[in-house]
Amino acid sequence: MSCIISGGSKLKDGYGRKWKYGKRWLAHRLAYFEAYGSIPDGVCVCHRCDNPPCINLDHLFLASHSENMIDKKLKGRSFKPKGLKNGRAKLTPVMVQNLKLIAKHRVLSWNDMGKMFGINKSHAMEVANGQWWRA
Repeated sequence: MSCIISGGSKLKDGYGRKWKYGKRWLAHRLAYFEAYGSIPDGVCVCHRCDNPPCINLDHLFLASHSENMIDKKLKGRSFKPKGLKNGRAKLTPVMVQNLKLIAKHRVLSWNDMGKMFGINKSHAMEVANGQWWRA
C-alpha cells in the first residue's frame, strides 16, 4: 500500500504536525496512538517508507532510539557530508586553514571571523574546532 500523507502543517524536515487532545503531536505518532493506544516513553514511531509526512499504519513501527539510528544507517540516510563534499559548502580548504590560523592566534572575534568568511559565528567556531572541516 502506498503512503498516506498527513494534511495540515508540516515541520521543516517534512513531518506532519497536528493539535489534538490538548497537545501538539507529530502526525505519525498521533496516527499510531489513535490506532494502538499509548506509546511508551522514549520509544520512536518509525517509518518503513522513510517518508516523514506518511501516516499509513502499515508503514509505521515502534523502535528504540538506537534501533531507529541503526535503521537510518542501514537505509543510507545517516551520511552528513562535510567540507567540500557538502554541496552547500561556503568555504574552501584554504579559507579553512586561514580561519583556523586566525582563531589560533585570536586575532578576531568569532563574530568578525564569521563575517569575514561569510558564515555565522557558531559555524566559525565549529570549523576552527575541527567539527566540520579537517583541512
